[in-house]
Amino acid sequence: MNHNKIFMSFGLTLVGVVLCYICLSGKYLLPARLRWTSFDLKNIINSNKSLTAAWSSMIGSDTHLHGRGSLAASTEALISQEQTRGDSLTSIYPTALSASVSNMKTVATLGLSSPSISRRIINPHEYKLLIAEPFACYNAAGNPKEVFLLVLVTSSHAHTERRTAIRETWGNPLEVRGKPVVTLFLFGYDQNATIQRQLKEESSKHHDVLQEDFEDTYRNLTLKTIMGLKWASTHCPHASYVMKTDDDVYVNIDKLVRLLSETSTPSANYAVGNLLSRNIPIRNPRSKIYMPKEMFPESVFPPYLTGSGYVMSADVTRRIVEVSLFTKLLPIEDVFVGVCLKWLNIKPIGNKNFDYSCHWGSSPSSRTCNMIIYHLQSSRQMYDILRICGQDSRVATSN
Repeated sequence: MNHNKIFMSFGLTLVGVVLCYICLSGKYLLPARLRWTSFDLKNIINSNKSLTAAWSSMIGSDTHLHGRGSLAASTEALISQEQTRGDSLTSIYPTALSASVSNMKTVATLGLSSPSISRRIINPHEYKLLIAEPFACYNAAGNPKEVFLLVLVTSSHAHTERRTAIRETWGNPLEVRGKPVVTLFLFGYDQNATIQRQLKEESSKHHDVLQEDFEDTYRNLTLKTIMGLKWASTHCPHASYVMKTDDDVYVNIDKLVRLLSETSTPSANYAVGNLLSRNIPIRNPRSKIYMPKEMFPESVFPPYLTGSGYVMSADVTRRIVEVSLFTKLLPIEDVFVGVCLKWLNIKPIGNKNFDYSCHWGSSPSSRTCNMIIYHLQSSRQMYDILRICGQDSRVATSN
């Protein structure tokens, strides 16, 4: 009898060891679509300290940060999107998908099921804010100011003249049609100490500069955009809408606020601008917008809004920041945002008034006054537009 008990106990132990081995080695022994299905997602989210650390490093430790919701809730929402979309994502994010749970010390990995896919944080955006402007959307007491529209302008250190023109024209008003507007300029880091000092002086004077410690280059424009959207989500989450534009663009703020104030304009799941569909990646390495196959193997880009100027509701801004954690970084900023929108199942809206560009040497005309954005060839043209269109293009305080 004792021998039977010993044999049975040994047998059960052996079975347990085999089952544990299969579970732990599932990525090698099980078919791809069955791997890791035994993992409970909520337990992974709640127990994975590195995931929390990744988000904490992403938003920084500034005492003026004001985030929305918990990381677990945000991530679970993303997972819900993933589960409804299924394997179709693999063609758009081939390098962002993995069938194994690994590298847990440095990045967080979520085990997904239905279908069974593991998604790693591959783009944690761990850069630090050097210039934060914490009071752009909050007062000294830490209370939020009302912000209807937050405008984020990508700029470069050498473009002082452009920033001056914006501050003296369309970026000047603090209120448009009774709606508060905040305009900020986005920068990366320049190793030249003199240039850095000048930027800090500019920030001290105008209080409209944001800077992180990544290198300020054209190919890092995506990092610059993520920085701005991240700042909007953490430092200005109560803004109704967020616009991203460039420092060679004139924004008809009055027309834009009119559009966003219309009752037909959605307050959520909204992204509008100049829509491009079925654009083809440029594979020529000499091109400014070169896109290697290794970074984006698909033959056609998803629909996206051109980076000269697009607007999103605040919820979309936050969700793009969240999904960017799991999306391989692309050097073309507007395409990257388009990829994020596609994953979020948000369809960008095309508006013809976001699409207008003058030719080299031409002058703005009265037609410009009907456009929301105007892509310029020189800073001088910003003053020309203001002169031709009058104050209506810059500020209107009555309805």
